[in-house]
Amino acid sequence: MNDHFIFDSSEKEGLKKLSGFKVPPSILEKLISYIKDTEKGREVFRGFTEKDLERLKAGISRHLERLFKNPEDQEFIEEAKAIGRTHAKRGVSPSHFLGGFSVLSSSIIFELSSRDLECENLKPLVMATLRLLCYDASLILDGYFGLVRDDLMRAYKEIVSLNRIYQIIKEINKLTFEERSSIRNLLESACEILHNSGGFPLVWVGRVDPEKGLIPMAAYGETGYIKDMMNLTLLPYREFDTGLDALSKGKIVIIEDIEKDEKLKGISHKALKFGLRSAMIIPVFVDDEVRFLLLSL
Repeated sequence: MNDHFIFDSSEKEGLKKLSGFKVPPSILEKLISYIKDTEKGREVFRGFTEKDLERLKAGISRHLERLFKNPEDQEFIEEAKAIGRTHAKRGVSPSHFLGGFSVLSSSIIFELSSRDLECENLKPLVMATLRLLCYDASLILDGYFGLVRDDLMRAYKEIVSLNRIYQIIKEINKLTFEERSSIRNLLESACEILHNSGGFPLVWVGRVDPEKGLIPMAAYGETGYIKDMMNLTLLPYREFDTGLDALSKGKIVIIEDIEKDEKLKGISHKALKFGLRSAMIIPVFVDDEVRFLLLSL
């Protein structure tokens, strides 16, 4: 248990008395009735059969038994967090959860208080129970917010990616109107935009020559890769192997791992030499034929 839930000696005695405590069915019925009476609860329970509800009550009962028996058990902790993640997936907000939690905890405290216990033993027992239930709630909420945080991070990354794409399109669109002097200047400016706005280490455009291969026309970024490659020969177009068919049909080819992907096996050793690990290849058509390839690595 974390530092926020440290029990003193009297509360530990209370915990010992709770180790065999089982929540009465009447409390579980009260909890389910409360949930059914809320709009969100009716939405969550829509489609539930009586058997489903019985399984739910049995699951809650087992979870509470594990809480009272061994709250530090790692499997129990993971189970509590899994409950929170399930709440997040089903749209059960923390406020909805805490509403049900208050009903459950108050009912359990009332049940313990009504038992024939000496007054001096009752207080540490009640305090231990409250802290134990709050501990359980904290684990469940931790699971809930963990999943929500992951979802928000994924959404943020998607927004950043889309923003990069929008910026690239915006800059390229502007370029097509401003740069009309030559195709080479246009390609060089496009490479620079993709490098700066897209965050690619290297962007280059090659002209497809059926006989000579892929002839570099413009590049920006880690251009040493291009120069090093040109020291060998012009890159044969067929070196793109299994990616060739897709490119000829106008499809973009994406290689997440150059070292392992077969599509760039002919040039992968050169790319890796310059720290280039992934690639995107975009075919550019002129008169219904692939005349250029735009490569972002």
